[in-house]
Amino acid sequence: LTADGTKAIVYGQNSQRVAVYNISGASAPTLSSVSAVITQIGDGADMEIYGQYAFIPSRTQQALTVVNISTSPPVYVTNVASGSSRMTNIWGVDITPDGNYAYTVSFNSSAACWFHVIDISTPTAPSIVGSLDLTTAIGGGWVFCDKVKVRGQNTAFVSFNDGNAIASVNTTTKTAPALLSTVAPPANAANIGRMDLAQSGNIMVAVTAATGYIHPLNVTSPSAL
Repeated sequence: LTADGTKAIVYGQNSQRVAVYNISGASAPTLSSVSAVITQIGDGADMEIYGQYAFIPSRTQQALTVVNISTSPPVYVTNVASGSSRMTNIWGVDITPDGNYAYTVSFNSSAACWFHVIDISTPTAPSIVGSLDLTTAIGGGWVFCDKVKVRGQNTAFVSFNDGNAIASVNTTTKTAPALLSTVAPPANAANIGRMDLAQSGNIMVAVTAATGYIHPLNVTSPSAL
């Protein structure tokens, strides 16, 4: 949703298009516009909106793609990649409250999990300013890190789908993000598919894909999950 709550932005993972729906009349939403094919959002896995831009992780491009949604139709702006295999499977993105930074998570075929801090203060020229290798955060091995949620300016939470765990990351120094702690939800929390923060920011709700459970986790102290 856009900040004013009047538009819903939808991207097509396979169609590689971005659509804008007018939802100001909630009982009868209408399609406003659809972009041309934007190959740079190929196999998009997530999306966040800030201002007039949509930020979409593209696994095909191994990059974070920026789309201008204020135009009709939406248009591709640019993308940013790590220049290595660190974004091979980029799955998740979230944006700090001030809109200056995007945090992304990705993993590659070598079972490496990466957390990236991307400066988006100028959306037309985003740049990676910091990275953190989370591969050993929950003991190494195949760790499918796929979602990230921001709390405030300086904390992020990362979920590990195959690893069945959540990690907290300190982003106070954007050029040097650091692992704080990890927590493993109950044994029936296999394959964390989604997670989100309660409005207070102190409760994380994790939804498991394999077992269909909803797990509330206390994240009041990110350094001691």
